Amino acid sequence: IRLLSVLYKCARQIRVEKALKQAVQDLRKRELDLIEKNEELELVLKGASLGTWNWDIPTGDIVFNERYFSMLGYQPDELPPNYSTWESLLHPEDAPWVLQNLKEHLSGTAPSDCTEHRLLHKTGHWVWIYNVGKVLQRNSDGTPRRAFGIHLDITEKKEAADRLEAAKEESNAIVHNFLETLFVVNTELTITRVNQTTCELLGYEMEELIQQRVTQFFLDDAAYVQAVFTFYTEENRNLFGILPIMRNVELSCRKKNRDFLPMS
Repeated sequence: IRLLSVLYKCARQIRVEKALKQAVQDLRKRELDLIEKNEELELVLKGASLGTWNWDIPTGDIVFNERYFSMLGYQPDELPPNYSTWESLLHPEDAPWVLQNLKEHLSGTAPSDCTEHRLLHKTGHWVWIYNVGKVLQRNSDGTPRRAFGIHLDITEKKEAADRLEAAKEESNAIVHNFLETLFVVNTELTITRVNQTTCELLGYEMEELIQQRVTQFFLDDAAYVQAVFTFYTEENRNLFGILPIMRNVELSCRKKNRDFLPMS
């Protein structure tokens, strides 16, 4: 009986040791998997030039990654890593609605904190930031404990959009003030823009011309009108003998009252 008891204890000890060994191996594997996942995440963040922030909400402390600082022109040790630092860098015009958006998310009324706003660069200019953040941990009473998010520098995108808008406004001004008839068409010969002079000469409202095929407003053969408006193609130049640079091509425009208006 004593021998059986000893054998039983030995067997149980072996099972315990085996279970502990397996648990240690599983823990080590999970640790290695976590390290690998973190390395993959760091690679993604670095490749996408993303800044990150990890906010301990009760203390106000925030852990920023290196890219977060560099997109604002700072070294990591040049700014205090806390909420007050971020708030102080907000553009005065953006601050009210950005803070309100954050407040709504922290209270749970908004699913995430997603904004496009400006932060002050070290050199004094403003950097456009696309921010996405989310509360990851809440206390039992629902108050937020920890939030995490990313920052992406979208300054070039914003500036390109501003330049495009300025060019569009300039183009619209040129079209509007053009003193002669002017049709702007797309590659399918649909009218996309006309000036006021054209509307007045032909008797149409602008809305009656936009999105219509330009060929229907001329008395000339539709194929010829099409060739005139697509003179830049080799096929039409050869077919109608139209020069690469259009000069003195005469067409008859159809007015709304069914009269015609010669134009060249």
